Amino acid sequence: MNILIVSGSPRRGGNTDIMAETFREEAAKNGHQAELISLSGKKIAPCLGCQYCFSHDGQCVQKDDMAQLLEMVDKA
Repeated sequence: MNILIVSGSPRRGGNTDIMAETFREEAAKNGHQAELISLSGKKIAPCLGCQYCFSHDGQCVQKDDMAQLLEMVDKA
């Protein structure tokens, strides 16, 4: 199973990241593909409602880190 763990905590290396990393390690020990991504420091803008994605195969007009995150979600 492919598992994506998304940490939304603004504090890198804090308790949330420690718990998420522990979960990732245990999932990997049990034979799963597990990947952890921290949103701290990522540039992710809110939707503009411009509907650009409707006519461009789901691609957003904004060039931020959300595209990479969505690719990872698709693989999980």
